[in-house]
Amino acid sequence: MSYLLRLIVALPIVLSISCKQAILSDNETKATKEIVDLYGGVCTYSFGTNLSTDKGKQSFFEIEMSEWPIDETAKWTEMYASNFAYIFYTHTKNDKRQYHKIKSAIVYKGGAKFQFEYSPDSLKIVSAKMDFATEIVNTLKRKDYQKIDQLLAEDVVISIQQKKKYLDRIKRADSTLGAIESFTPTGFKFRKMTNGDPYLHISGNLKRSIKDSQFSVDIHPGEKNELYLFAYDY
Repeated sequence: MSYLLRLIVALPIVLSISCKQAILSDNETKATKEIVDLYGGVCTYSFGTNLSTDKGKQSFFEIEMSEWPIDETAKWTEMYASNFAYIFYTHTKNDKRQYHKIKSAIVYKGGAKFQFEYSPDSLKIVSAKMDFATEIVNTLKRKDYQKIDQLLAEDVVISIQQKKKYLDRIKRADSTLGAIESFTPTGFKFRKMTNGDPYLHISGNLKRSIKDSQFSVDIHPGEKNELYLFAYDY
């Protein structure tokens, strides 16, 4: 299926770049194209500098998606938006032109609009932790449940007593859904546990031999690779 990719430069209220400079880099073009290829619809972008912030000049790049074939589901809106920013970051993190904020906006067919923004620092954390999320998927792909048992932090979310029942449920699900073939990230969110400790929630889709499934992991957002929970849903 082919989708229309319309890239429109929407000038912000205060823009510190000239029209000559208002051109996407090759990597920015690749990022916007990947987003449209993945979701469909129309991609509109804007970039520039906001001079009205408390921190002074704040450069930004905003991606707005509209007219897409996904129904309005507020439950997943932030997941979609975070993935726009993550895809953009993965393509442009080494570009000469960098931004203080990556903004994502979604306009549904009914007219409802939702906006989110992400800092490069937060996206850098997600990019680094995505390797750990992929390692977890690959471990499940090998059906190395002993390794999964070792990765699961004890008495953080799952108690030692709950581990066996939890892993038994995962084994039954794997038997029903089939072998894992590939993993595609769909978004992320930084959250806090009831005790206030932070964690990173990463969502994705698993292509499987029998029936594809959703996937998510809750992991430590810092340097240590610590798995708190994973499930076959978002």
